[in-house]
Parts: sequence; C-alpha cells; structure tokens
Amino acid sequence: MSGSARTRMAVACGLLGLGGVLATRLATVADGTPPPHLIGPAAPEATAPVYTPRQAVRTFAVRPGFTIELVASEPTVRAPVALNFDEDGRLWVVEMQGYMPDADATGEGTPTSRIVVLEDVDRDGSFETSTVFLDGLVLPRSVAPSFGGALVVAPPDLLYCRDTDGDGRADETRVLKTGLAGIENPEHAPNALTFGLDGWWHLSQCDFDFRWFGPDDPRPIETRPTPVHGQWGMTQDDIGRFYYTPNSTPLLMDLVPKHLAVRDGQVGALPSVGFVVCKDGETWPIRPTPGVNRGYLANVLRADGTLASVTAACGPVMNRHLSMGVEYRCDVFICEPAGNLVKHLDVEWSIDIPRVTNPAGAGEFLASTDERFRPVWATIGPDGFLYIADMYRGLIQHKTYLTPYLREQVEHRRLETPLECGRIWRIRPTSAALGRLANGRPVGRMSDLPAQSLATAASYGGTESDHAIRILVERRDSEAVASLRGWLRTARHPVNRFRLMRAIEACGGGLEDLFADSNEPDMLVHRLAFLRSGASESDLLDAAALEAGSTRSDAWSRVFAALALTGMPRPERPAILAALARDIPANPHLTASIMFAAQGAELDLFEKLTDSPEPPTEVLTAVMVRIVKSGTPIERSALIAASAGNETLVARTFLSITGRDAGNSAQLPVAFEPSEWVRFAIAGGAEAASVVAAIGQLSWPGKPSVKVAPPRREPTGAERAQIAAGAPLFAAACASCHLASGHGAPGQVAPLRGSPTVLGDPRVLARVLIHGLEGEMVADGVTYQGSMPAAVSLDDSQLAAIMSYIRTGFGNDAEPVAPAVVAGERAATAARRTPMTTAEIGRAPNKESP
Repeated sequence: MSGSARTRMAVACGLLGLGGVLATRLATVADGTPPPHLIGPAAPEATAPVYTPRQAVRTFAVRPGFTIELVASEPTVRAPVALNFDEDGRLWVVEMQGYMPDADATGEGTPTSRIVVLEDVDRDGSFETSTVFLDGLVLPRSVAPSFGGALVVAPPDLLYCRDTDGDGRADETRVLKTGLAGIENPEHAPNALTFGLDGWWHLSQCDFDFRWFGPDDPRPIETRPTPVHGQWGMTQDDIGRFYYTPNSTPLLMDLVPKHLAVRDGQVGALPSVGFVVCKDGETWPIRPTPGVNRGYLANVLRADGTLASVTAACGPVMNRHLSMGVEYRCDVFICEPAGNLVKHLDVEWSIDIPRVTNPAGAGEFLASTDERFRPVWATIGPDGFLYIADMYRGLIQHKTYLTPYLREQVEHRRLETPLECGRIWRIRPTSAALGRLANGRPVGRMSDLPAQSLATAASYGGTESDHAIRILVERRDSEAVASLRGWLRTARHPVNRFRLMRAIEACGGGLEDLFADSNEPDMLVHRLAFLRSGASESDLLDAAALEAGSTRSDAWSRVFAALALTGMPRPERPAILAALARDIPANPHLTASIMFAAQGAELDLFEKLTDSPEPPTEVLTAVMVRIVKSGTPIERSALIAASAGNETLVARTFLSITGRDAGNSAQLPVAFEPSEWVRFAIAGGAEAASVVAAIGQLSWPGKPSVKVAPPRREPTGAERAQIAAGAPLFAAACASCHLASGHGAPGQVAPLRGSPTVLGDPRVLARVLIHGLEGEMVADGVTYQGSMPAAVSLDDSQLAAIMSYIRTGFGNDAEPVAPAVVAGERAATAARRTPMTTAEIGRAPNKESP
C-alpha cells in the first residue's frame, strides 16, 4: 500500500469519527502485542476497536513459515466479497457496499455497489491501480472474465459487460438471463461464476449451469437445470469437480457433475451430489467470539467464549499450485468470518472420494484478534499464493437471519460501523519470491499467447490452465483442437490426459476414437466416456455395456455409466443396469446411481437382477424397497407375481415397510389377491412364516375383514382459495431454499414431500414457521444440519396459507390449516426468543412450557 493511500485511510478514519477510539485503542499495540478486547457483559461500555490496515497486520497469527501482507485496502477497495484473477493477472473485485448498512438493512437496495479492477503495473506485489469497471449495482454477487469483458451476477440479472473504448469502464452491458434471486435474501443467490472443464459456466446456490457463446454470436445462452446447493463461494479441482462450504459444513463436493442429478426437470436423490467430504469443522479462534448468530446455543461457544465449530464457512479455494509448498498442493482453504479466521483443510486427493481432515488442533492457518476481520473469499493468484478478501465489517449477518442475540452483540460493541473499509491480503511462504507465475514463467499477458502455448498450459493443473481452456473455447481457434491433440499424444499422467480430452471436446473436437477399448486402464477415460455432450443414446448404451463387462471396471466408472442411462426409454436399459451391479463390491453411490437411472423400470430391473444365481443384495434390496414403498398397488402386485424363488426375501421387504415389528397395524394396498403367496404359504415349510405375516399386512379389493379408510375430504372453497394464496407466498419466502419443487438442496435443505413435520401436528409446523428451526435431521437416509429462519414478516393468515399449500402440495395429503391455529401457537409461545430445535419438534406442543 502506498504512503498516500495510508494517509487517505487515516483521513477516512478521522472523518468517520474514529480518531478518538483509535488514539486510545492503538496505543496498546505499539509494542507489537495483540490488543486487548473488552467484550461481554462485564464491559458494557466497550467498543470493538477499528484498525488501520497497517495496525491490523499486528492482530494476525499466521502459520509458521508464512507471511501475510496487504495488497489493497480502502479507499481503493471497499467491502470486497469476491475476487477473480483474469488471464493477464488483473484482479476483479466485487464490492458489496450496500450490504447491511445497519441491523435493519435500512437502504440496502441503494445502488452503491460496484465492480473494480486492480492492477499491479510495476510488479512490486501491491495493486496501485484501481479502475471502476461497473457501478450503480445492488448487491452484486460475482464477476468472471469472458470474451474480453466480464460476466456479472447482479440480481436479478446475469450480465455481460465490456469496455469498448479502452477507458477501463464498461460501456456495453447486456442482460443474458434475468429472474435471479438475491435482493430480498442475499444469502441465497447465485454466485461464484466458474468456468468448468466441460465448457459450461457453473455457479453456487443456483438452479442452472449455462453455456455462453460470446457477444458476437446471435445465439442466447444455453442452460441446463441443476440442484441448488452450496452457499457463498465454490472451488474446483484439477478434474473439474466442485466443492462448497455451506455455513456449518466445512466441505461438501459433487462427486459427479450436479446436472446429472436432474431428471425430467426434477432434482432427484443422488448422494454423489452435495456429498459431505468433511464433517469436522472444529475451530480455534485466538479471541473470544461471542458475536456469532447463535452463540446462545449449547456447544456453539466453548467455555472460554471461542467459536467451537464453523458456523459461517464460505469462500473456499483449492490450492492447485506448488507455490505454497508441496504439502499444501490440492489442500483447501476456507474462510470463517464469524471466527475471524481462515482454515486449512488437509486433502488426500483421489479421483474417487478425497480424504479431507481438519488439522485445526495445531492452530488455524490464519486467525486474528480483530473482531472486524471478516475473511469472506479466498482465491489463488497467478503467482500461486493465497489471496483473502476481508470485508472488514462488524456486522455481516443479514437481517433475514439476524437473531435478537446477535443484534444485542452488535449494538453492545457498536459493530454497525464503519462501512467504508475493506482489505485484500496475500499469504505466501516467507522465502517465496514475488513477480513470477506459479509455473515459474515471468508474469505476462496470457491473452496474447498463441493456440499452441495455450494448449501447453491447458494440460497443467491450476487456474492458469483453466484460463487457457476458456480462452481456447472462446476463440474457436481452428488450431486449438490440433494443438490439444498433439499434447494428448505425449501426455502420460491421467489428470493431464483427462484435462486435455475435456478441452478438446469443449473446443468442438471429437473423442470417439478414445472409447473403443473397454480394457483402457485409465479410469478417468472410462468416466469421460459417459460425460460426452454429443454422445447418442446408442453410443452411451454401447459404452455402458462395455463397462459392465470390463475386467478393469471400477465402481465409480460404473456410477457414471449408470447415470448416462438415466431417462433412456430403450428396453436394453434394465439389463445393462443389472450388469453394472454385478461382479463388484457393494458401493452406496453405485446403488444410488443405478436406482436413479432405473426410475420407471424398477420391476424390469428386479427381474433382470433375480435372473442371476447370486443377485447383488444391496441393489436388489433398494429396488424392492422402492417398489413396495413408493409403487402403485398394481406395481406391488406385479412384484409379488415376479417373486417366485424369492418369496421370503420380498415378503420381508413388505414387512419392513409396513412396520409390523414395531406394532404398526397399517396395511399396504395391492391391486389383487396375492395368489402366488397364498399357494406358497399353504405349502408350508420353514420359510412360509414371513410370507404368511406379509399377507396379513396387505389389503386388496374383496379381502375379508379389511376396513377401507374413507377418502380424504375435498377442501372447501375457502380452503382452496387459501391454498392458492399460499403458492406465491411460498415462492417469495421459502423457494430460495426449498425450491419451487419442494425438493430442497442435497445435504442442506430437507425435502418437503413426506416430511413428518409438514404432515404431522399443524401446531408444531406453526411453531417452526413462527420461530424458525435448527438442528440435525435425517430424511431418506440423508442427514441435514443447518437452520431455518423465522418468518418474521408474515402474519397468521399468510403463514396458514403457506402451511396449507405445502401440506397439500408436493405429493403431500394432509389437511389445510386455519389461521386460528397459527394465532393460538403464536400466543402460546410469545415469550420464546430462540428457534425451535429438531429435538423439540418430535414432541407434541406443550402449552404450559413454550
């Protein structure tokens, strides 16, 4: 930072009325020791100190062997929330200046945010040049270089902007897509624009990927639906898999491309998408951290007042370079602004499931005693070093989720101001030199490189390689495919070959000649065979059949093969899926992928599986459970008819679903009398007992002594109107998390269909909407942990409308709810100040103890 910039910072602090505070507080750090922090009820007059960047450096504890240094600060940047280096080493910064001006978000919609571009012209390691590329924005989310300009997420729009007259400011702006969320609830909005190896753009917290053909191409962007998961930020590894950090979960990832989890426009249950790869989020701040949103809950803070585990994890980056040291290659850094720290997660990388551990017990990679140090984004620069966006604010929790507890903390230590600060820090090994790219090449303009040089860079791992692939795709250079193929002929490492093959396809080249041999030893090539965007159904069926019979096939190659068959109407599909399940150890991801692809053909798959003398137990069980639990009465009868030789196995599945062992008297409807089972039962034998018991749990038309439950009554006219009114309310207040389909987000937001909370006692559901919900729950074998905010802006009739809508929609069949029910629960729990917990919702409401 230049001396003049530091002077401007001092003036800014004076104008903000901070001079007196700094004069008294900063004297305590003159000797280099961390300043004391007077926090908590014992010091009601205490104000959290505000530090200049130069003073803030002394509040840091960084891992031994590393140095942290300032590369930009206010007024050059303010409230930075996302960073993106372009191919020429310029740093694009998203400034969200309008975010939360106070605890009520007063004036948050004012267009004061912007995109700035920083340059280190003299290569001294600091950004001395700043240009405002785009301003007048409301809560922008992301920026990424593309076609000589930039893509920008500025809700409700996805924009393409470019500078055509050379002054650095965007003078051409076009809307590529609109309707994006993010104004009312900034915490759930598309962000983290990332160019993938497949030639598509990917985002976190977004329900689509898109492909963009450039400003001079008349075609609109092409989109494909995806599940919505992640939170703030996203990163990818060298084979293009994406990783996310949703608040309380340190790291989850897509083991397969997430668009594969969508069938017929609907998100399906696919554990390979949004898979939690690290559950250990233990943190070790170096200061007490009472100012976290749910610090009042048990186990959120330790006895010493420090944050026990991540609660605001965000802005992850995988280090795909060697500049930070070989031991940090492929490791992940995540930001935890609530704990004023940056975590390091140790990654044992694998093409299957990486092993990720949290070595926090040895101390965090970076921590600060400054409560306003708010690291919200991490990225790796072209030099291979770690860059951190520090929003430098006391209040970072949005009003949508702001608890009364945190509001009191903010007011107590006057954390609402200042709003004009922001820093960008670089962390590098102390012995490392500046001014060179991570691969050792001197810093230069990558955008000027010819196709041959870009093809060379494309095979490497790291961000420079990602830029090279993007530029080749954008140029549509006729030499690109030939150059990439030339490098592919000499590449030996599987990851390099995979990257080159993906780049060839993204540039429009064919790969058919690479998939003729089912005994190809490279497992990544096996998987790529099923990710080809232009492959026909016939090609994919042939490739899957080869995979099923290959002696070199592994479970994950078969996962991709199964997913490639999803939705195919071809009659060969069940036989190939059955073959993919055989002759390989059981794998839950393979089972889930086969079941995902088998939708609509479960009975055919059951018959193909049982043709084998030793059918794979895990897949066979999953098929039977789905037919029994979710099938129609006709499908259940067909399963019984097809169970010859497996009567006991199928009967036990029926019993497990009806819950006979738990004393459940409910009967499962089938279309016809199970005559095959009746004959089997009459024949007797040791195996007949389960069949006899299962017959007793079935109901069918004409079965003696079976009471038919009366049909659910039709809603009244008033109730139908209430349900209709609930639809737009749900879309506005709930769909950003639960989605319009009610499917939720994998591993983050539980589905509404079949939810016991939704279908159960409406008084419990009312309390959840009035007060919010937090804690861990399990649905369909998937564990969800997080929090749902209270619907504080909705009245009793609006909440009743939402409740009626979700209880009768999404395949649910429960009674609508009257506004009086909500009013009664609001009155009964008026004294409550904390969210409901998942433990509480399993109990009936107690009017005496809110």
